[in-house]
Amino acid sequence: MKLCTPGSSVWYVCLFLAVATPGHATVYFQNTGTKTGWSNYPQDPENLGRIDQVSSPVYKGSTALKFQQTFDAAWSARGRGYHAEVIQRGAQRVGQDRYYGGALYLPSNWSVIDKNTTFWQFSPESPSGPWNLNWVQKNEIRIRVMGTHYTLATISPGTWNRCVARFKLSSTSGVFEYWVNGTKRRTVTGNIVPPKGSPTIRWSVGIYVTWWRNATSPGGPGTRFLYQDHHRIASSYDEARPDAW
Repeated sequence: MKLCTPGSSVWYVCLFLAVATPGHATVYFQNTGTKTGWSNYPQDPENLGRIDQVSSPVYKGSTALKFQQTFDAAWSARGRGYHAEVIQRGAQRVGQDRYYGGALYLPSNWSVIDKNTTFWQFSPESPSGPWNLNWVQKNEIRIRVMGTHYTLATISPGTWNRCVARFKLSSTSGVFEYWVNGTKRRTVTGNIVPPKGSPTIRWSVGIYVTWWRNATSPGGPGTRFLYQDHHRIASSYDEARPDAW
């Protein structure tokens, strides 16, 4: 900023003031509802699973992703899973701080039952395995963080819900935070690192009907599907939240 005051004759005495400007957040990854662009493209859902790029419903833009799985008794008898997911590998390393945002839509005829349908999963990569599940049970979004389960918020079918998760990966000063539709729902601090010494995590987005593994019947509808859109990994909450870009 420059402030000038009149001096003698036509001369002016000018004072220059430095004004600090906020730093710019970094976007590490984003996807606007397409199957391409993810690390595991072309995707290969387990057994009868499907991933479709659809034009309705969408959160923003022209397409969203529909994730679907169908119960298969023979598949379950083999102890197999029901993943249909897109994956971003190497999403974050221990020591880094990242925010993950996306929009979730449950169809209007969603069966509200007391069973787990996972829509996001953060997993260690070396060695790989499950770690942080984000799921819908009844009409609630729930999470598991470092072995502890938390109920975050109620959501309604037939509308888009905005989710943002933050991981600061550290064994001593780690932070996990979660927002649903703009409201912070949970903060966990302390030892927040992937298990078994994995230095990195991946982000899986889709549908995983966890209770069907080893099940003899679906315990509800035999086909489950949901929609997701507008995913981003960034260095700040404001850059990651789906309504901000």
